[in-house]
Amino acid sequence: MTDFNEKNTTLRAGVAGTDDRVAVNFEPAYLPKHTKEAIIGVTQLLGPTTFATLNLSSGLSTGLSLRAVQDRGEIGGDPPECLSR
Repeated sequence: MTDFNEKNTTLRAGVAGTDDRVAVNFEPAYLPKHTKEAIIGVTQLLGPTTFATLNLSSGLSTGLSLRAVQDRGEIGGDPPECLSR
């Protein structure tokens, strides 16, 4: 993070990623899963108790996904709520 304009403006940027191997019961080998994410943003103080924030983020996921496994018909039903986001 970096401050500008007499510390009334803050800029932020970040990147993250994963490179995982996932064990799945019905597959003989680990399956790959990779993610890449980035964010940039700015916060501006407008007054003593007011501020405005704008963030832009992007993410990409490749490899194993529960939805793709369901689409192949290897497991049925909807994923639990915590996995469907």
